[in-house]
Amino acid sequence: MLVVPAHLVEFCRDRGESGEQWLARVPGLVSDLCARWSVELDEPLQGPPGSAAWLAPGRLGDGTEVMFKLAWPHPEASTEAAGLRFFGGRGAARLLASDEATYALLLERVRPGDDLWTLDLDHANEVAAGVLEVLWRPPSSDAGSIGTLADTVAVWNGSYATTRDAYPPDLVRAATEHGDRLLDSQQTLVVVHGDFNPFNVLSAADGRWLAIDPKPLIGDPAYDLAQYLANRVEAAIATRRPAEELSRQVRFFARALDLDPTRVARWGSVKAVGWDWGPSTAALLTQVADQM
Repeated sequence: MLVVPAHLVEFCRDRGESGEQWLARVPGLVSDLCARWSVELDEPLQGPPGSAAWLAPGRLGDGTEVMFKLAWPHPEASTEAAGLRFFGGRGAARLLASDEATYALLLERVRPGDDLWTLDLDHANEVAAGVLEVLWRPPSSDAGSIGTLADTVAVWNGSYATTRDAYPPDLVRAATEHGDRLLDSQQTLVVVHGDFNPFNVLSAADGRWLAIDPKPLIGDPAYDLAQYLANRVEAAIATRRPAEELSRQVRFFARALDLDPTRVARWGSVKAVGWDWGPSTAALLTQVADQM
């Protein structure tokens, strides 16, 4: 009998009837896909609360270790396969097979799989910059169904009137105005990871670090640091001068990746509102951007 981890059961129940219906389909989908891809799976991983996928390690008939992922169907997961296919194993885990109709992926297993949280902050930032250097490439015909950053920002801007009542109006207004300005002044366009954070970069046995779980978009490379910096906010707040600490990291990434530090910081403030990271995080990242 297929085991469904408690975190995924809770996630689906929180989504009502549609979640319960998808949850009921999971055993059959996993069974069918394992037969199609000739993969034998181990027990599923116990993910954190809110995790939206059934994940299990396994192996192919030739012994190749793999990771099987069946994601809850939602827009952000719809282009994960396209992103991994575009990256082609350059700075990211290799995609071995996919069934995009069911949001299912078969990936190389990244071992030992330690994430960037296991490194001290500055070392982790150096590794992160190195991964992004490899990942970023201009879009081409193999970008497939990957959407644009411009379309994403337009969706955010159109939703704020009804979804950001908890935010000070000036923060929402600034996110809208600066997002539009950043888009208007984009020069270099690449396929960005879209959800680049310390959890999503894993260590491989050959010494490389590989990204997983992309939410790819075509747009300004500076945008890719927004998620990463947001994950550093809590540690920055623990210092005496959080804005200065985050500014220091912004400048590091700008130097390492030949980016405009103001754009790096400003995308952080824009995405903080767009992804609803909370008024306090948005206010701090906005302060950092204003001081650049």
